[in-house]
Amino acid sequence: MRRLRSGLDRSPGDGRCQAPAAQACSLWITLPRCACQTYAPRVTNPEYEHRLSAVEQDLAYLKSRQTIYVNDADVARQMAAATDRDVADFRQVMTGHTRVLNALRETQVEHGRRLDGIDGRLDGVDGKLDGIDGRLDEVDGKLDGVDRRLAGIDGKLVQIVDLLTHRG
Repeated sequence: MRRLRSGLDRSPGDGRCQAPAAQACSLWITLPRCACQTYAPRVTNPEYEHRLSAVEQDLAYLKSRQTIYVNDADVARQMAAATDRDVADFRQVMTGHTRVLNALRETQVEHGRRLDGIDGRLDGVDGKLDGIDGRLDEVDGKLDGVDRRLAGIDGKLVQIVDLLTHRG
C-alpha cells in the first residue's frame, strides 16, 4: 500500500499517475493502489479546500497537544499507582482495626458471660439477704414481745417496791 495525498493529477496522454511514490504532507490517505485508479482528477471545490484546511489545522493542533496528553496520561498512571499503594496501606490499617475490634468483641462477650455468672451469684446473695431480713424481722418481733413483757415486769417491780416502802 502507498500513502498518497488525495486529488492527484493524471498525465494527459498515457493515463499514468504523475505522483511521486510518497509525498510529505500533514494529511495522508492510505490507498491500496494508485490514487489515479480510484479517484477523479484534482478537486477544485473551494468548500472542500476550506474543509480540508480546517481538518489539517485541527490535526496540527492535536499533534502539538499530543505531548501534553502523553504527559497527562503518565501523571494519571503515576497517580493511579500512588492511589493503589494508598488503598493497599488503607486496607492493611483497616485489617488491623478489624482484628482489634474482633478482639474487643470477644473480650466483651467473655466479660458478658462473667457478668451473667456474677449476676446469678448476686441473685443468690439477694435471696439469702431477703431470708436474713425476714429472720431479723422475726427477731425484732420477738424482742418487741420481750420488751412488752419486761415493761410488764418493770411495772410489777415498781408496785412491789411501792408496797415494800409503804409497809416498812
